[in-house]
Amino acid sequence: MKKLLAVGTLPPPIGGTSISFQEFVNMTKAHPNVDLSLLDSGGLRGINGRLELTKFISFIFKFKSEVKKCDVVMLHLSYQALALLAPFALFFCKIYSKKLVIRRFGGLLHSEMNFFCRNVLNFTLNHSHAYLVETKHQVNEFNNNNIVFYPTGRSKLHFKPYYSPPIALKKVSFISQVKKTKGIFELIESIGTRPDLQLEIYGPLFDGIKKEELEKYPNVKYKGVATGSRVKEIISETDIICLPSYYPGEGYPGIIFEAIQCGKPVLVSNWKGLPDLVYNNSGVVVEPRSDSAISIGISKIENIIDNRLFICDIEYLSNQFDSDKIFCDFINSL
Repeated sequence: MKKLLAVGTLPPPIGGTSISFQEFVNMTKAHPNVDLSLLDSGGLRGINGRLELTKFISFIFKFKSEVKKCDVVMLHLSYQALALLAPFALFFCKIYSKKLVIRRFGGLLHSEMNFFCRNVLNFTLNHSHAYLVETKHQVNEFNNNNIVFYPTGRSKLHFKPYYSPPIALKKVSFISQVKKTKGIFELIESIGTRPDLQLEIYGPLFDGIKKEELEKYPNVKYKGVATGSRVKEIISETDIICLPSYYPGEGYPGIIFEAIQCGKPVLVSNWKGLPDLVYNNSGVVVEPRSDSAISIGISKIENIIDNRLFICDIEYLSNQFDSDKIFCDFINSL
């Protein structure tokens, strides 16, 4: 039995990183050949974003103690957190002869990072047992055998009860952090002029965005934050998931995988790795920052729904991004 120490941030707060880490923890706990120890790295920074030095030092001492007891150390973190914690992990794993696996969340390339983070993570990449990234663009950035493609994915088994392909386009849903760079206002403009459609927006508000700004049109409603099984229910009750993002750190958003596993077509922007999540008629890819492009994309979605063109293509993606299979393949490789 492998003794695995997993380090990452558990929800709350709700976000793609914390949700993906929680799913990994759940699958690991259920695996008969893995003995899991867990360190939650949340709360090391204060509300102002500054590192809480006392908490950080306490965490490092606890981290060192846990490393001694395991066979494999696995960090599940954003690139900023990795730049801070990976040097300690490398040092502890070296002196105690443990394997170190890095799982980096987010779609940012090394070449897009600042000087400090780029050099720390380049060193980490070359000295870890495996370096897991979530997009194909990140894999292609390096010719390095340590790089492993590990998309976040979602479980086909857990989403099977919510599988419900739409028969007509009536309801559009946005489920993500509500930020300007997620394309939310372009989406509102494109749907707001279509009174035959309804747009529901779910997620925590950022960038000083107010509920009233989102509900500019009578057919657009902000519904608050959805968590847990409620997300699956919302997706099962909608007809399409839209994420016309141009967020700089966008990777493979978990909500798109969840839409796929629920049998829903998606609309995403031609931004970073998002087009990788559309296969033939499983959805549409539109240019970012353009409400007119979204409107055209919505019309295309209507056509593929009306003609049932998307079913087999979504099934292809469902198999490709089944997190149970991805997880089992990875655990067996350790």
